[in-house]
Amino acid sequence: MILLHLSKHIASDFCKQVEHIPKETLIAKLKKHSFFNPSWSKEEIIEGVAEAYNFFKNKGLTGSHLYKFKGEHIKVFIKADGTLDTAFGSHLLNLDYFL
Repeated sequence: MILLHLSKHIASDFCKQVEHIPKETLIAKLKKHSFFNPSWSKEEIIEGVAEAYNFFKNKGLTGSHLYKFKGEHIKVFIKADGTLDTAFGSHLLNLDYFL
């Protein structure tokens, strides 16, 4: 389930949806949507998210936290029950990237 949500923040996966989204909707979505580093593989993204999640979970923390992985920030959200809610990178990509 979480991998499905993460794919919304993986540029190569999001790219597959672009042709099905009206241009105006896509522009609005990209303004408020960030991605993991587009040069990272899915394995690197999963590794970074797992590392970040485990770091904060082992400290007993919940809520929103930034974690530095490979020189970049990953934002993770941990639910009150300790489960991972979501995670995403800090790259803002524009329409030109996907066209």
